[in-house]
Amino acid sequence: MNTKRHATIALWTLIAALLTLNLAMPLTAQAESGVQPYGAVHQAWIDPDPSNPGIEYGHAITMYGKTLVIGARHDNAVVGVDTIYYVGAVYVYALEENTWVLQARISPSDPESGDLFGSSVDISGDTLVVGAVGSDGTDAEGEYAPEMGAVYVFTRSGETWTQQAKIEPLDGLEDDNFGNAVSLIGERVVVGASSKDIGMMPNAGKVYSYYRNGSKWYAAQSITAPKIGKDAAFGSSIDYDGARVVVGAQAEKDVGAVYVFYRTGSQWTLESALDADDDQQGDNFGTSVAIDGETIVVGAPFADPDLGFGEVVNAGAAYIYRKAAGGWRQETKLVAENAAVFSHFGQYVSSNNNRVIVGATGYSIGNILRAGSVYVYDRNGGEWPLQTQIFSADPYNDAGFGASIVFDDELIFIGEPGSDTINRAGRVHLYALRESVLPETGFAPNSMTELSQPPASVETSLGDLSISIPEIGLQTEIVSIPRQANSWGVDWLTTSVGHLDGTAYPTHVGNSVLAGHVNLPDGSNGPFAAVDQLQWGDEIILLLDGVNYIYEIRSIYTTDPHNLDILEKNDGYDWLTLITCAEFDEKSSVFRQRVVVETVLVDQR
Repeated sequence: MNTKRHATIALWTLIAALLTLNLAMPLTAQAESGVQPYGAVHQAWIDPDPSNPGIEYGHAITMYGKTLVIGARHDNAVVGVDTIYYVGAVYVYALEENTWVLQARISPSDPESGDLFGSSVDISGDTLVVGAVGSDGTDAEGEYAPEMGAVYVFTRSGETWTQQAKIEPLDGLEDDNFGNAVSLIGERVVVGASSKDIGMMPNAGKVYSYYRNGSKWYAAQSITAPKIGKDAAFGSSIDYDGARVVVGAQAEKDVGAVYVFYRTGSQWTLESALDADDDQQGDNFGTSVAIDGETIVVGAPFADPDLGFGEVVNAGAAYIYRKAAGGWRQETKLVAENAAVFSHFGQYVSSNNNRVIVGATGYSIGNILRAGSVYVYDRNGGEWPLQTQIFSADPYNDAGFGASIVFDDELIFIGEPGSDTINRAGRVHLYALRESVLPETGFAPNSMTELSQPPASVETSLGDLSISIPEIGLQTEIVSIPRQANSWGVDWLTTSVGHLDGTAYPTHVGNSVLAGHVNLPDGSNGPFAAVDQLQWGDEIILLLDGVNYIYEIRSIYTTDPHNLDILEKNDGYDWLTLITCAEFDEKSSVFRQRVVVETVLVDQR
């Protein structure tokens, strides 16, 4: 769901406080000219309080202005001395002096076990809507309808949230899944019921709309698919922008479909039916949708894209549509350049202001299976170049990083409902985007690569500055890597080590970053090929003007190549950080990991 459309805030105060460096990380592909590439730096975790095991905190996220809402659909409720399990809860945070402070923890007024309150959330102004797909109800004949589903409405006065209404469908039935998706703008809310039976068509799905008059909510025209089909799951995803609602039917004809409806008054009219130009059975096209002005994004997380070496099973895809005369046309198809089987790219999509962010909840990071990942794309004319790939700052197996996403300006909140940090309670990560790109420090191993030349008319010498690492037998000169445009070119380096211009000058206070190749152009080992064998306390020596500056290693680790945290050393000490690449992937011809060695100045001789 696209929740950025609400954004009227200016978080530049927070951004300015967080972003003190204008540096960023490497991309698997460079952006086109005219669009600045970005990298993402992890800023904060937001964890539930209290934290109960397995509550799936972060399953759903929404934001409006300075208010952030996080759903935890498996959370517990305490009534008197009794604990009711799997009721669900919603956590509301307010931005106060650059800190997200818990304002309220909200539960339904009539909690029952299995309500799954928090399955979906959306906020507009001081009104919050929450889906509870497991809520039991009563059907039109007055019969008990277990797990029919419900939507709760809360309003805020000052810092106090009060339940205003509980909405249930007038034609509700058992297992409707009512509330699996919600989208709120002003006085109107649209609700998905993806398992709704219609006539003889089980699980066909339906979408409901409601409007508020005063403090009362009334049913308006509901929406069904043009051709109602069994097991279509119409309403499995929805996004409403005030004029149009985009509805996903992820299982229609075992392929998936998406429909766009236009509202006039209280009437909904079908405007377009969207499909992919290369769809196949089992794609689940329409699992996620987002609309932003004249752009619609559709996720197909079970698609099998072909990157030139055969189909990648369930790697996933996302499709972008543009408003055109007579309807909507497909503008492009997004596929992860490092697509891997069962990555489920497109499980969640979000769009705002010519930026699209896609969650791939099944993406594995080495041996951390299904940890999840997020991709950021920006429009450049009719193209959508990748800006950066974001990984969890603390990945776990089956964490589902990217299951929910909301962003505004340069800040991105990403849900990780399966995070095992606190008994798989889940958590939400806050990232900030930064311009520019760090270099890739390695050539393809065991092969020949044509060597580039140093940039013309640029001074690369740093005089007699050199580096020595006795433990691995390294001694070589340090040269300057000038920053040009938004990056540093290191493909002309061979046995030298390069100082990234713009980071602290070596031997000065701050964080000086040195890059060295792991492999040379002829495929042999580069100067930093063995830095991963160093240990805590080993010495790194810089020789400058006859003085030996002795640094000791304080940390060695491998991280994803987009992790900007390696640049964050602003504590008044003299830090020296060595970076190189690791885990070359022959299929994509990129290095999957970055080796980082962090050292601090301890002596001069």
